[in-house]
Amino acid sequence: VTTDNGGNYRTVTFLYNPSASPITVSYDYRSSATAYTTGTVSVPAGGNARVDLSPAGTGHSGAYHFYTTGANPPVFYAMSAVDGGNTNTGSNQAYDGGFTLVGEPSLTTQVLLSLGIGRDPYSAVNPTENGNPMWITTVGNGHTPATIYVDYNGDNAGALTDPNGNKYDVAYSLRELEQQKLFDPDGDQSGMLVYSLDPTVKIAAAWAQDPGVAATGQPGLDVGTLVPPLREGGGGKTSSVVVDAGGDGEVSAGDTLEYDIRGANSARSAIPGPFAVTDNLPSDVDYVPGSTKYRFTVGGSWQAWTGIPDDGSGTPFPLDGAGFSVPGTLGTSQQLQVVFQATVKPREQLAGETITNTGSVEISPYGLLLPVEWTDTVYGSIGDRIWIDADGDGIQDGGEAGLPGIDVYVDLNDNGVRDSGEPLDTTDVNGNYLLSGLTAGTYTVRVDPADIAAANVGYGPTYDLDGNATAHVAVVTLGIAEDRVDADFGYRVGASVGDRVWMDRDGDGVQENGEPGLNGVRVYIDLDNDNTYDLGEPATITSGDGTYYIGNLDPGTYAVRVDASTLPSGSTQTYDLNGGLDHEASVTLIAAEHRSDLDFGYRGTLSIGDLVWEDANADGVSASSITYNVNNGRIDVNQDGSYNNSDDGFIGSMRIIDGYVDIDNDNSTPIDNGDDGTFLGVNIVNGGFDMNNSGTISTTGSNDDGQVVYNTTEPGIANIRVFIDIDNDGVFDANEPSAVTDSSGFYSIGNLPDGNYVVRVDTSTVPASYAQTYDLTSPLDHSATVTLSGSSRTDVDFAYRNSASIGDFVWNDRDADGVQDPGEPGIEGVLVYIDADNDNIFDQGVETFAITDLNGYYLIENVPAGSHNVRVDFGTLPQGSTQTYDLTGILDHEASRTVTVGQQATDVDFGYRATASVGDYVWNDVDADGVQDGGETGISGVRVYLDINGN
Repeated sequence: VTTDNGGNYRTVTFLYNPSASPITVSYDYRSSATAYTTGTVSVPAGGNARVDLSPAGTGHSGAYHFYTTGANPPVFYAMSAVDGGNTNTGSNQAYDGGFTLVGEPSLTTQVLLSLGIGRDPYSAVNPTENGNPMWITTVGNGHTPATIYVDYNGDNAGALTDPNGNKYDVAYSLRELEQQKLFDPDGDQSGMLVYSLDPTVKIAAAWAQDPGVAATGQPGLDVGTLVPPLREGGGGKTSSVVVDAGGDGEVSAGDTLEYDIRGANSARSAIPGPFAVTDNLPSDVDYVPGSTKYRFTVGGSWQAWTGIPDDGSGTPFPLDGAGFSVPGTLGTSQQLQVVFQATVKPREQLAGETITNTGSVEISPYGLLLPVEWTDTVYGSIGDRIWIDADGDGIQDGGEAGLPGIDVYVDLNDNGVRDSGEPLDTTDVNGNYLLSGLTAGTYTVRVDPADIAAANVGYGPTYDLDGNATAHVAVVTLGIAEDRVDADFGYRVGASVGDRVWMDRDGDGVQENGEPGLNGVRVYIDLDNDNTYDLGEPATITSGDGTYYIGNLDPGTYAVRVDASTLPSGSTQTYDLNGGLDHEASVTLIAAEHRSDLDFGYRGTLSIGDLVWEDANADGVSASSITYNVNNGRIDVNQDGSYNNSDDGFIGSMRIIDGYVDIDNDNSTPIDNGDDGTFLGVNIVNGGFDMNNSGTISTTGSNDDGQVVYNTTEPGIANIRVFIDIDNDGVFDANEPSAVTDSSGFYSIGNLPDGNYVVRVDTSTVPASYAQTYDLTSPLDHSATVTLSGSSRTDVDFAYRNSASIGDFVWNDRDADGVQDPGEPGIEGVLVYIDADNDNIFDQGVETFAITDLNGYYLIENVPAGSHNVRVDFGTLPQGSTQTYDLTGILDHEASRTVTVGQQATDVDFGYRATASVGDYVWNDVDADGVQDGGETGISGVRVYLDINGN
């Protein structure tokens, strides 16, 4: 499509040739109701060509068709851009909105525009402007007009009714390559549905700015995109288990599956059949004879099933080969369903652990061949029983009952803790369990020792599949679709010991709130008293909150020992029952006695810190430095290598004018001793840097040349709680190590051993107006995952800033009407600040500010929720400026604005009109002497303009 205007506003198309040889691309456009005009363009090998499109109008209907010809037409790619004649790239005015061209075979009878806004929704300028329409043309109807229907919101609720009963808002009659721009009266084209009821008439569409309608500045949108074709139909396939031979609720060997194939009509016309449905039955399943059938929906309700007979020759499956043509009509928004059943073969006959079923549904009137595919994973399982081994022989004897209510899980990450998502089952009344949904591989199956202890603390292991060396644990290997029913666990009641290994943070040997357990630590009975864990010695691993127990012990005296090699590195013991602090405690047990006082305390020597700060500029850096060059006392603030009157700006909150420091903040060129002082560690004399400390500024030589460094450190945030989220539930619990930031924002959580930690900010202690800008590990979720390994960490920082902002435009209101009209430019270099003390003076180093950019925009960020006085520093405006607008209407260079948490206020604009003017005479200088002589007349009709952008 092309614009209605030539010149700068014209549309251009770029053609790319990916081949190794030059190609010729032809193009057509409609020049009358009965004729096309054709042209060609040569595109070099591996290169591109540009085609300037003629504007729509007399002898041109607006749309173009690009194509190649021949027995094997060469491939090319194409994209278009609006406003293609404007070469003023420095002001971001060229190519306002581009879109790719779509291949003709991909076109359909309908398009749906997702996001199609007509203007910048955040701009207060020209609130009724709608400058980004949808552009369409038809393909396939030649010189015959076709009716194209438009449903503005795609909701089938318009005031008009098409021949098929669908609701729409407006219709157009278009010939092929006649373009039409579509504007929704509500100013937003989002959700617009455009369609044809003729299957042979296709629609091509784009959404882009119309430069003849949109403003050159706000609220125009210099963007565009292809509107992709919307298929008239869709298809899909799923499966479900209808006979669960394994009883595990998963797809497994021997199960019977029902495959469900769907076709759907997404067009606004009924689709006549037949519909060819094919299915390539996988080799891993056997078809269930007589199970294939189909049905349609009518008015959204499913109709009765119709059986599809099995084939009489070849395979009985009726959907393989050429498939089956389902008769009938698929109404608008209705579905076709075809189902059949197949049984998964025994695991020994499976080619792999996935079964992929492919096929297709053909909707012939639209030329749609819809692929449908579904993949099932064939799973295995692990079971089977936890029992009371009364005689302790490791054999399930008759009469030995099961243990109900015991959790058994697959420890996928082998961390000794049942994590969310890990397969879990609880033994039934007979002690049976089943862990299903497992693919081939080796798994660690764990019994929850807390459940065993809850049943009887005297229970100790007598059997598991790989031996009792690792209590409550069995390693099981599964083949493809294998069901293992031999992962049993036996327990017998005897004497027992326990109870907890904990992190004694303050080292006082007392278990206190906030001192968590240490999980993953081996505790064992040192039968040979050699201070070393030997295979076969009764043992367990701490879990839950550092708890443990060892049961099935005979009466006697035992050395209960912590395997120090399983403790976190850097751990120092603070407590054991005997007081020896040698990781061991001796205990004497009588029959069936349970001792729950064998605790072991440890503390670490490491810490995690260190800063929570206010990240005002949201760069995730708390401290930074910038080096500036100084020449003859004058600073190169804009760092362009020169020292002149363009060196205006701010270093931090200190104003720099013409390269000199405005110490007294009077917004005038510093030339007197009012601008004496110090800045960046250097004495300032009359605004200049006294680099050689002579008391004067040298204007020649290099005495006052050098460099200065600006260091900035953003402030910390006090009273923020940071904690170790031991259970990773996102909530601070009483037993979790924590610290509160001091007045400078620093924190330190100490006495930690080596290990992996989730360090989290307690967001209930963060002011509501703050939004996060930084943490150590992605994503920004107020937490960081940290590993301690032999040394403390001081890099676990968190940054926040106030999430609201205020902006946004200071402009030259040329006609003084207080309205931002097209062509009225912004004013660059104006200081806008929040006048916190409301004294009408900008306080350097105290008050938050921003400087308007090249286009007059400003943005003050890191603004807390509340009411703020936003003020223009009048001294930074062009001389002779008179105010014409502010938000509150008082015209005192100030506007009061209230913002809520996270609000982006973009309506605090200020308008000014300059009172200066330029004139005044263009004349016929007959003697060419540059002097207006008597009798030399003026020349009328000559346009004189301000070349604002210098192009």
